[in-house]
Amino acid sequence: MSSLNVSPSDVRSSRGRRRDVDTALLESIRSAATFGTISGVLAKALRKWAALWEEPGLQHDVTVCYNSRLRATIARWVIASNRLEVGVRFFQLDGDPREVLCHEIAHAVAIRKYGRSVRPHGSEWRGLVREAGYEPKAHSVASSRIHSRAARSTAPLAYEHRCPVCHSVRYGRRAIKSWRCVECVAIGLPGNLTVRLVPQA
Repeated sequence: MSSLNVSPSDVRSSRGRRRDVDTALLESIRSAATFGTISGVLAKALRKWAALWEEPGLQHDVTVCYNSRLRATIARWVIASNRLEVGVRFFQLDGDPREVLCHEIAHAVAIRKYGRSVRPHGSEWRGLVREAGYEPKAHSVASSRIHSRAARSTAPLAYEHRCPVCHSVRYGRRAIKSWRCVECVAIGLPGNLTVRLVPQA
């Protein structure tokens, strides 16, 4: 029985191609936000998802813009103006920018398919994201930053503040009743969080 041999140079080459695709996608998004025209890798990704989700013409109905005020979210879909807003953190991602893009475009498609009353992170949206090959989860800069702070903390206890809608999590050394889920508030939901005390290792 023959075995498939993959050399370290093949792995490095594959990673290099992936970085090139990610860089090209980011450049396409910058161009779309600057000039208002969707082209290149971004257009290709939108055509692929449009075919997968059976939503022809999706790329012609999407507008991309840069929002310098986005601090707690990496990107967001704005229902009222039918546009994708990206913040500075989107261009500093360590992970796959296509995943974040897919999550946001899935919001647009969920609304097109099921109407404006569809839940932002409901089963319809989760189904679309899974169909595209990604795990449905919220992308929050704030929760990621607080996660890492909580991991470094020497405090024996922490309070978990979890959004029951999108399941984003923030941690604090005390329960903070005024905190809200930024992503859910941005789309018109109350953003109330459930709080529980969790022991840290």
